[in-house]
Amino acid sequence: FNYLSNLDDLVLLMDESHHYRADRGMQVINELNPILGLELTATPQIERSGGAIKFKNVVFEYSLAKAIQDGFVKEPAVATRKDFDPSQYSTDELDRIKLEDGIRIHEDTKGALDIYGRDNKVKPVKPFVLVVAQDTTHAGKLRHLIISNAFFEGNYADKVMEIHSSQTGSEKEENIAQLISLEKPENKIEIVIHVNMLKEGWDVTNLYTIIPLRTATSMTLREQTIGRGLRLPYGKRTGVDKVDKLT
Repeated sequence: FNYLSNLDDLVLLMDESHHYRADRGMQVINELNPILGLELTATPQIERSGGAIKFKNVVFEYSLAKAIQDGFVKEPAVATRKDFDPSQYSTDELDRIKLEDGIRIHEDTKGALDIYGRDNKVKPVKPFVLVVAQDTTHAGKLRHLIISNAFFEGNYADKVMEIHSSQTGSEKEENIAQLISLEKPENKIEIVIHVNMLKEGWDVTNLYTIIPLRTATSMTLREQTIGRGLRLPYGKRTGVDKVDKLT
């Protein structure tokens, strides 16, 4: 700290800079006496009880809306049901309906990606689904449903994993290894259930379906969750709707 704070040419590059905005964090950064601090973030805002407060020091902004227009990311879309009244169902029934709808979309996407890969003689892309659970108990319950024969006749029993902060030791290491290799076709996992873990800094190109089964508490969390699935597996749009879409 003493060495850094005594430099007369210290420049700080701060990635995910929405984390630096707490009072103590800013105080420490100021104590380092940098001549310049460059902040980088996809969510230039801090969350307060009244809502999101936008950064006031933005020198360059390239918004998600612009990235969608320019074709650098997948086209996000929301799947809904016509004339659907959620008040007629219990929480467990709603979870099951959303999961089943999401998996049907996933299967459709998987077929479209397979056909595209064969037709164009390009690398196969194995899509996966991200399920956002409320807490560790909820995550376990969802996994129990997915591995049962009542859920698509047990077809996903060996293709689902859950990841959360309660996991330790070999279980945690095994799950991290699975996450790292998720883009590889030989990795069997097609459903990842997470609890508040995979929000940022986790970059995959084959996430095509997100099933949020918890209410996002902030705009930042919503944007970060959607952001996990926006990268393009072929580095550019293909012109094929299902290959270019995040649902």
